[in-house]
Amino acid sequence: MADEVDALLAAMGGESPPPPPRAAPAPAQPAPPPPRGPERLAGAASELWNPAVRWSTGAVAGVAAGRAPSAHTDVLRQKAVRALQARFKGLCEQLNTGWDDFATNQNFERWLLDRKTAAPGGDPLLPSAKAAADDPGLRKELFASARLQRRAVQRFMADLQKAVAKAHRTLAQLAGTGSQKRRVRVAPAAAPAAAAHEPAAAPRPVLGWDGAPMLQLKYGSSATLINQCHWDKLAAMHALELGQAASAPAEKERFAERVFCLLVRYNALQGGGVHGGGFQAAVPAEVFDVLLAEFGVCFECFASPLNSRYPRFCSAFPDTDGPFGSVGSFFSFEPTEGSFEANPPFVPQLILRFVRPVACLCFAPLSELCAQTAWRSTCTGCSRLRTARRPAAAVVGITLCASL
Repeated sequence: MADEVDALLAAMGGESPPPPPRAAPAPAQPAPPPPRGPERLAGAASELWNPAVRWSTGAVAGVAAGRAPSAHTDVLRQKAVRALQARFKGLCEQLNTGWDDFATNQNFERWLLDRKTAAPGGDPLLPSAKAAADDPGLRKELFASARLQRRAVQRFMADLQKAVAKAHRTLAQLAGTGSQKRRVRVAPAAAPAAAAHEPAAAPRPVLGWDGAPMLQLKYGSSATLINQCHWDKLAAMHALELGQAASAPAEKERFAERVFCLLVRYNALQGGGVHGGGFQAAVPAEVFDVLLAEFGVCFECFASPLNSRYPRFCSAFPDTDGPFGSVGSFFSFEPTEGSFEANPPFVPQLILRFVRPVACLCFAPLSELCAQTAWRSTCTGCSRLRTARRPAAAVVGITLCASL
């Protein structure tokens, strides 16, 4: 009806009445700022971890996001690192370093972690060939152990550089081959079958350190074990980080592969063997409880999903660790406020690299709780951390004894 009246008025030369003024839209309310600081969650603390509190991402700048890992590629990477570790051991034997297997593997682990953190990018674990040969820490160890001539050490580093380049080529060639459609199978771990001359018996479960049967994750012919308590912890961290998306069928299926990649990656970091070199000491749960109560600390700057005390932390591998709460490497971590615990691996060059960003705490509302080794004159980074000029409340040192 209104349209007909308007048409009639227009034909008569009249003008249609002006439309009623529209009410101005209400100004959009700004979104509430994200919470900052410790975020209280449901759950109870245990000896293994504390799911009841985590650091809110509101106070974290630039949460890291990495490419999704692949079980196929991580198995190949693990094999490449094993071959590289064997070559490293062979070079040490040629130089008569005098290192036993433990010392050789420890120096390999330190070199691998230090070179990767010194030059991030590219492969998530293998260092670049250029970075591999430029390690003052390994050079120092070689000079100290065998009193080698400079030329011999240079030849060692050049051979190691060639081995790293070969590992990269092999991994690139094999990553595109083979089936990547296999699923990671999860089943209770069973002890090896009895010998042929022994009577057959029911499979015996493999018990973990928590007394519960361990789980075996298998991809093709590659298998790894995990304690039931760590599996449950990772499942809870995965659900916390992904929220409702974690319950989707596709995510439930990918969870086993993510755990498998996580375990294989950290095994490769320690040389692909069963035992690592042991270059980090753990902070007891009781200490974490005191730091939380007194300083509000609920974030570790150097951790992994397996050993982290809280659901959010920094770690070495954003791609494997991100779905379980990692915000990436400490060296790209830029918090704006809060208190944090730092227990870096006891690698002298890495500790020295760690001291530099800690100096920035003098100019921000931050505090850092640092777990240090008992080294005195042997570690430049530890000495600088103790003697650095900083506000009294900026850095609190926790000295850990380490016979390294």
